[in-house]
Amino acid sequence: MQVASEQRHGKIEREEPLEVRDYQSYVVAGTFVDGSFNSVGTEGFNDCSAASLANALRPTDDRVVLAEAPSRRMAIVRYRGKWCEARDGKQPAVLRKFIGERGLMGVGEPVFARYDPPFMPWFLRPNEIQTPMQDPAAH
Repeated sequence: MQVASEQRHGKIEREEPLEVRDYQSYVVAGTFVDGSFNSVGTEGFNDCSAASLANALRPTDDRVVLAEAPSRRMAIVRYRGKWCEARDGKQPAVLRKFIGERGLMGVGEPVFARYDPPFMPWFLRPNEIQTPMQDPAAH
């Protein structure tokens, strides 16, 4: 589980709720939590948010690790709602279709980006599923 505030990015293409974005490198706080997809969100969020990303030079919890995410291009599907596997399970297919229709190539596993705490009402939570894309210069 990783926690990051929404990162600045350049939009390459947009077709709501889908986008292709370029990100500069940024720092994320991550932790590993055992359990099902549906149950780990609260514990992981609490572990990472305790590190307080605004001043997370040294997390006080040994389970929290800071890492730099590299600059990269990402395909995104954005949605609001609960962090449940059933909902997230549908979104990756929508994103794969968007990527395939544009002749793009995803590399790596999707990232589930959740920007708000678990106590935020579900209808206010912006969530994203992000798929790293092959560097366009590599084509």
